[in-house]
Amino acid sequence: MRLSKLVPDPQAVLAMDPGSMTGIVTWTPDGVIRPYSLPPQDVYYVLEEWTETWAQARAWLVVEKFTITANTGKMSNLGIDWPLKLTGVAEYLASRSGILCDTGQMPSSAKRFAPDARLRAAGWMPQLRAAEGKHDHARDAARHLLLALCENKVMEVPRVGAGD
Repeated sequence: MRLSKLVPDPQAVLAMDPGSMTGIVTWTPDGVIRPYSLPPQDVYYVLEEWTETWAQARAWLVVEKFTITANTGKMSNLGIDWPLKLTGVAEYLASRSGILCDTGQMPSSAKRFAPDARLRAAGWMPQLRAAEGKHDHARDAARHLLLALCENKVMEVPRVGAGD
């Protein structure tokens, strides 16, 4: 989705990789990112606070697309429905706050565009590593954030060095 045509020059962006452990990364134009890896029960409070803070501002909320497959049904007892629930919560809170919400970014697109080397080139790895603990879900959210910022020409694509 071409977010910049609908809401140019965002003042804030939140990217989310929803799941039974959810990655969230927030960004502001000063380049500061804040990563989180949270259980789904805590995600609502972070989303609610963020959408209230940025209500009616030029903000984007980017959520990884969750695709239901034949295998999804087999895994439903493992909490596989959390991505759907959290996507719905994000869409509702964004709509209520007048924030643009994009739920169409494919996981494969974000991983291909923003491997670890590109996240390092963006200067984000220290913050991501500090937030990860035993989960790297914030890193996956950061991939979606970087893809959205670069696709919409808010940020230049970080150059990956030969050694990365």
